[in-house]
Parts: sequence; C-alpha cells; structure tokens
Amino acid sequence: MGVNYRNLTAGEKEKKTSGLLFRSKPSILTLFYDEVPAFLGGELSKVYLYPKNPILNSRMAEDHKKLYFSVKLFDVTLQQLDRVLQQLEVSEFVLDSVIKRFEVTLLQAFRSIQVAAAFLGQDITTKEDAVTFAFSQDWIQDESLWRSMILVYKRTQHPYNTLQAEELYQEVLFYLDDFQCLDASLKKYCLELNQSSKGK
Repeated sequence: MGVNYRNLTAGEKEKKTSGLLFRSKPSILTLFYDEVPAFLGGELSKVYLYPKNPILNSRMAEDHKKLYFSVKLFDVTLQQLDRVLQQLEVSEFVLDSVIKRFEVTLLQAFRSIQVAAAFLGQDITTKEDAVTFAFSQDWIQDESLWRSMILVYKRTQHPYNTLQAEELYQEVLFYLDDFQCLDASLKKYCLELNQSSKGK
C-alpha cells in the first residue's frame, strides 16, 4: 500500500523520509515501513495495533520498529559477510574483512535475538543466554556450534598473525549456513508477529 506524499503535512513527510510514518486513526495506529516489506519478501506492509492506552500504543509501536530494523540490520550485515566470502582470491585484506564482518554479524545476531526475546518476556543479557534462548525457540539448530562462535569471536579480539587469520577464515566459512538459518527464522518470527498484530 503506497502513501500519497501530497496529502502529508511537513511533519509527516519528515517522519516518512526517516523510514517510519505514524498515522492516527480512531483506536488504530498504523505503521508504514519503507524498507521492511522488501526485506521480508514484500509481505509486511503495515502493522495494526489496537491497545486502549495511547501511551502503551506508542510504546508497542516503538518495540515493533526496534525489532524489525534490528532484524533488517542483521540481514544486511550477513549479506555483507556473504559477499566478501565470495571473493575468489583470499588476500590478507579479504581475510581481515571476513573477520571484521564476522564480528559485526555475530554481535547483530545476538542483538536481534535479544530484541525478539523481549516480545516473549525474556531478558537476554549475555551472548550465552541468547544462544540458549534461540535454541529453545528453534531459531538455531546447533547450540554447541553457536557457542563455538562465541569462542571464535573472543579470539578475534586479540592480535592474530596471517596463519591464525586463515584459520579464522575457514571457521567463519563453516558458520555461514547457521547465520542464514537464524536470519530466516527471525524473518519468519517478524511475519508471524505482524500477522498476530493484524488479527487483534
């Protein structure tokens, strides 16, 4: 569903260009997202919320926004990691790029799990807690493998030579499928949450 910019006030246009537009209707708050629909396969066009309390209404809207864009950011960082892993010539620059993008992707994965868990009333404070929770929700398939990712991440926080960088590169290659599995699971969760909100 498109938005007619000619009918928007200056304030609404400013919110729209920032990626989110709030429109108030009687007892309904509709959220329009610019980038999320394409990111979730075009199925997420808007979210309807029907809380009676306007303050709670606004808070729920912010929670949805935080979740969708946290998952989107994870998806983007994963694509960037995948792109650099496709390089045929593995130079020192590529090795370093893979390691750095692995760090960013892993941290954003845990951040997305943390935000998603909040919708289920769970407070995630550590990476280990995030792994345990994601496994309990079937968002990841191999809990021990994700725990090994944490250990690899800790190794990347210390100086490493070329040989060690090559070893890290091989390990990150092995993790790509598991990142993609979590990515698909979180997108599915967002869609289910969207459908649940529409049905209220």
